[in-house]
Amino acid sequence: MRRRLLLTLAFPPQRGGMQRHLAQWVALAADRYVVSAPAWPEARRWDAAYPAPVIRWRRGPRGRWGWRRVQQVAEARRTLLAARQIFPIGALELGQAWPFGWVALWAHRRWGLPYDVWTFGDEILKPVRFPGLRGLTRHLLRQARRVYAISRFTARVVGRVGVPEERVHVVHPWPAALFRPGDRRAARRALGLEEDSLLLLTVARLEPRKGVDRVLQVFPELLRAFPRLRYAVVGEGRARSRWRALSARLGVDSHVLWPGAQSDEELLLWYQAADVFVLIPTPGPHEVEGFGLVFAEAAACALPAVAGDNGGVSDAVLHGKSGLIVPPEDPVALGEALSALLADGDLRREMGRNALEHATRLRRAAHRWVQEVAHA
Repeated sequence: MRRRLLLTLAFPPQRGGMQRHLAQWVALAADRYVVSAPAWPEARRWDAAYPAPVIRWRRGPRGRWGWRRVQQVAEARRTLLAARQIFPIGALELGQAWPFGWVALWAHRRWGLPYDVWTFGDEILKPVRFPGLRGLTRHLLRQARRVYAISRFTARVVGRVGVPEERVHVVHPWPAALFRPGDRRAARRALGLEEDSLLLLTVARLEPRKGVDRVLQVFPELLRAFPRLRYAVVGEGRARSRWRALSARLGVDSHVLWPGAQSDEELLLWYQAADVFVLIPTPGPHEVEGFGLVFAEAAACALPAVAGDNGGVSDAVLHGKSGLIVPPEDPVALGEALSALLADGDLRREMGRNALEHATRLRRAAHRWVQEVAHA
C-alpha cells in the first residue's frame, strides 16, 4: 500500500492550531501516511503514542533565517530519501508551500511524485509580495495535484496567485473528539472557580497578534456592568508579561486569570467552564488569521464566541448564529457584543447550540475529505 509523506514545519509536540490540524488530519488515515517533522523536546514520547510513523529531523534548524531555510530543505530531502527506503511513498503533501516546494519540485522531476500543498494564509501572503517569489509560488501551486485552503479567505488568496479554482479545495480545521459539552458547575469546581460568576475565555499563544489587549481595554467597563465577571487567558507567549502589566494598570488584575499553558484535558475544563469565548486577532502587515482552530474547539463545547473580523474567522464563527464578529479596531463594537452575550443567558445557550452544530459539521466534512484523499 502506497503512502503519502507529509513534510511540515508545524507538528506536535510543538503547540499551535496548525500543528494540531495537521496531526489530526494524518491520524484519520494513519495507515496511509508518513510524517517528516522537526525534532522537538518530548518528541520521542509523543511519536510513540501517535498512530502514524514520524521521521524526525536530526536537529531543529538554528541560526539566521536564510541558513534555517537551507537546513529545512536539507532535512526534508534527507527524510524523503529515508522514507523511500522504508515505505512505498506514492505522493508528497506539503504542510507549507515553502521551503518544501523545492523538495517537491525536485522529487516530481526525479521520480514523478505528485504533491499536494496546504495553505493557511501568511505563508502565501508574505512571499508573493516579491515578484520573483510570486512567480515561483504560482508555479509550485499550479503544478500541485491539489491545493488545500483552510478557509474561503485562504482560497481567495491562492486564487489571486493564479491557481485555477478547480485545483483549490477548502478543508476547514475541526475540533478533536476530546472537545465536547460538559457540566459547567463541575468544570468550575475542578478549576477552583466561583460557580456563580460569569467567565470570559481566551485560548491562544500569547503573541501580540492575538489581541488580548483589545479585550483588556474594554474589561473595566464590562466589570461595571457585571461585577462578578472573570476573564481567563489560557496560554503562554512573549506578550503575557506585557498584558499582565496592562491589566494591573487598568485596575482589573484581580479579575483576570492567567493559568498558563494547559494540557488538553485541562483545556477542555476551561472551555466547559466558560460562558463566552473571545479572541480578537490583530495580525500585522501581510499576516492573517487563516481560520482559528480554537474557535472550533470552543464551539464543540457549545460555547458562543465573540471574534475579531480577520481572514478566515467568518468560517470558524458564524456571525449571528454561533457568535458575533466585530471589527478588531472598534472597542465600542467589541464591548457591545460581549455585553449582549453576558447579559442574555438565553442568547448564549441558543448560540452555543448553533456552535455545537457547526463543530459537528466541520468534523463530518473533515472525515469525508481525508478518506477521499487518502484512498485516491
